[in-house]
Amino acid sequence: MTTSFSFTDNSPHYSVQVTDEQKMKLIELSCKNLEQLQNDGVFVYSLSPSLSNNRKKLTVLDAFVNTNSNDLTIYTHNLVGFICYKGLKLDISSRFTSADGADSNDFFLHYLMLKTNEFNFIEQYYPFTKTDSALDFLPFIFTKFLTNALNQGLFKQYQRHHYNNSRPRGTIDIAAHLKLNMPFTGKIAYSTREFSYDNPITELIRHTIESIRNKPELRDLLYLTRTTQEAVKQIEAATPSYSPNNLKQVLADNARPLQHPFFTAYGPLQYLCKSILRNEMMRYANTTQQDDEIYGVICDISYLWEEYLATLLTVKPLNFIHPNNTTKARAIYLDKEHTFKNFPDFYLPANTHSNNEDSDAKQAAHLVVDAKYKRYAERKVDPEDIRQIMVYMYAQKAPNALLISPMQADAKNIDIIKPQCYNLLGYGGNISVLAMPIPQKAESFAGFCHAMAKAEQSLISALQGLVLSQ
Repeated sequence: MTTSFSFTDNSPHYSVQVTDEQKMKLIELSCKNLEQLQNDGVFVYSLSPSLSNNRKKLTVLDAFVNTNSNDLTIYTHNLVGFICYKGLKLDISSRFTSADGADSNDFFLHYLMLKTNEFNFIEQYYPFTKTDSALDFLPFIFTKFLTNALNQGLFKQYQRHHYNNSRPRGTIDIAAHLKLNMPFTGKIAYSTREFSYDNPITELIRHTIESIRNKPELRDLLYLTRTTQEAVKQIEAATPSYSPNNLKQVLADNARPLQHPFFTAYGPLQYLCKSILRNEMMRYANTTQQDDEIYGVICDISYLWEEYLATLLTVKPLNFIHPNNTTKARAIYLDKEHTFKNFPDFYLPANTHSNNEDSDAKQAAHLVVDAKYKRYAERKVDPEDIRQIMVYMYAQKAPNALLISPMQADAKNIDIIKPQCYNLLGYGGNISVLAMPIPQKAESFAGFCHAMAKAEQSLISALQGLVLSQ
């Protein structure tokens, strides 16, 4: 029998009443790091570079046995999502989801996921259920991963092909020749290694496409844009040997993660396809296999919050710069020799309309912004966060800085943002704290999207006001 648990991120959950068997499984899960869970089949998505480099140290949760009872105390971190672990189903939702905690649908998490993947039809396509909601999200990012990969070209690799004709041009297959051509008929059985578009990677992608196509509520995802339609046609044309009966063999052929110096986007796509197909197989497997099933989706919501803000701040009318800690692009430096790199979340150059070629002028910024997934609408700012953003301000000669955090708000009163402000000593400067309202208790996902659109416009207007007033 499956047992479900609901938690929120970054919170201690005291006195979780469990049986001895459930206690052992939760403690076992708490001992597994992200790399182990990923190898078991859990899709780990959207990790910050610092967390991605520490997969062997990070866990989804910590579990401690209470000394006076059979209960557990569970501590959650920045990781949210859904995991099915040997008959236990754990749903970790955002603490900014609702005032009632994890009892309602996590519209906020799903909204962030879809927005950061440039999915522009989120109101029309929302098939998520409470239990497996994070799993239902995976097909929505498949089309972006697919088009990113095909932008590098259709994947091809050496495949061994077997022939039986009168024009041998490879290695003679003696066993096949004796079986097929005795008595001798003028043909010779042989095999060759040839570059082919029909290979385990493209076959895996084709199986994923067919899996999505077979679901009435999801099949339209393959036809929403002309780019996606062309990508699907390319994969279909490249996989003439596709058969729905060879899925297990295709998954076995893709057991090893792809690492290619040119087709770099196919590695993440392969990982996503395997997660979609394996999760699908697990969810509809026979219940007798339930004790061994491990699947799910986990993401770093703190990093997701930053990437979501990038969809608002880096486009018109704001046009902030968003340094990339993964690719090391657009770094700022603390010294003239460019030895010490730093990566603020966002900054607005002071010389946007200037022709000044001085290197110090190019380094200068008008406003520095840090994304903080914390409850700064309800408490004081952490001193460490102030010190961090002061380093960015000093390095860029920025007179002003801003911390942006989410806050819970009434869906009907979504346009009120009251910034806090701290005036710095020493070289001076101002640090403001802006809380973006997250609507609560929305009746539907469409209603949540409309409220978020108002909140986003309120945030943009507030930022424009700060820029113009400084």
